[in-house]
Amino acid sequence: MLQNTQNKENASNLSARSAGELVAWGDDSYNKKSDTPTGNNFVEVSAERNNSVALRSDGTIAAWGRDNENQISGTPEGNDFVAVAAGRNYNLALKEDGSIIAWGSEYNELVNRTPTDKGYFAMATGGSHNVAIKQDGSLVSWGFVYDEEDDFVNIHVRDTPKGDGFVAVSANMDHSLALKEDGTIVAWGRDILGTVDDVPKDSNFTAISAGVRHNLALREDGTIVAWGWDVRGEVSSTPTEGGFIKVSAGFDQSLALKEDGTIVAWGHSHRDQRQVEDTPTDNGFIDISSGVFHNVAIRTK
Repeated sequence: MLQNTQNKENASNLSARSAGELVAWGDDSYNKKSDTPTGNNFVEVSAERNNSVALRSDGTIAAWGRDNENQISGTPEGNDFVAVAAGRNYNLALKEDGSIIAWGSEYNELVNRTPTDKGYFAMATGGSHNVAIKQDGSLVSWGFVYDEEDDFVNIHVRDTPKGDGFVAVSANMDHSLALKEDGTIVAWGRDILGTVDDVPKDSNFTAISAGVRHNLALREDGTIVAWGWDVRGEVSSTPTEGGFIKVSAGFDQSLALKEDGTIVAWGHSHRDQRQVEDTPTDNGFIDISSGVFHNVAIRTK
């Protein structure tokens, strides 16, 4: 669903990143949980609605879940990948040379409009658009674009912020977030109960995560700010303590990773699939990704 690469100098240095095993919980339709790849050399994971994708320390990719649009069987081979992002029935991967590879569903032209140039260091998948950051800190978006004079123009692409200085990006079904190097957040797209209009106006943020109808941001002091849809505690149940180093917003649920390697989950377990209740209680976790109906994390052994 997203890829937040905060430090572009270290984005391709896989050997410097901690590695571990994949742990999945929540909905298991299309074997999103039971087919989780084994091994202890995973450094990054991304989960979406019915598919997930993970990056190994050797630069290879593993994908699993639903394969109706070749989003699993079409996974590229090779060992020169440095980041991954799962979309809805498609996936993106970033290569060492800064080029982006896409595979899976051609819905909304999210695959065939993928930029062919190089020089990207971060990327994110949304519902009808993708976003990436170039080495100069500028944003590039793509997806299906209607006539600019049409009321149904893809505002996720059209309204992409101009300028440079962006260091992280996150996207979801109806909106996107981007983090600037000064610690401020920019949001655009359709505003669903404040997902765009209520974006925090202050600074000192270090990470962002766009959920389906709510968003999360992490401050320098390790505290979390949430905004948007709050029908099931997505916002009001957000932990108030500090000590967090990563956040991931899903559908009705969210995950946050603490400095001690433990995971905190809150919100609602949609379809009674225990996305919150079955969150692992041990430590040693290094990465988290909250999908729509399932979650995936990486745990060191």
